[in-house]
Amino acid sequence: MPRALPQSAFYSEFNGFLVQDRCTFGAEVFIINTNTPIGAKVSSLDSNSTRTYTWRLEKFSKIYVYDNTYSPEFTIDSRTWKLRVYPKGFGTQKDKSLSLYLELAQRNDLTAGNKLYVEYELRMKNQLNGEDHIKT
Repeated sequence: MPRALPQSAFYSEFNGFLVQDRCTFGAEVFIINTNTPIGAKVSSLDSNSTRTYTWRLEKFSKIYVYDNTYSPEFTIDSRTWKLRVYPKGFGTQKDKSLSLYLELAQRNDLTAGNKLYVEYELRMKNQLNGEDHIKT
């Protein structure tokens, strides 16, 4: 599930996404139960929420030399997830954007023929004014 932000926007000091070689990414995940379509969704990058995860990436310039890197694994609704960031972009966005993915870490938990329906938001925190850049 990819999301991309143009490199020019990510690296611009005025946008606040990369400050003192640090950036903050977040994921908000809501697993949709097809048997019970009623649920609530959290609307902010709140580390106290059980549906959100925040990844503060220190020394971003050190990972820039690599193709991609993963966040530590995290659990939401009994599923294990991880974020994957491509600092130089991926696929058609290579050398154009920073690409951010949400991945199911333990795909073996899904047996053949089963599907997992998910609503999610990926965020990049503006560290200067606290606003989030959101991609759903």
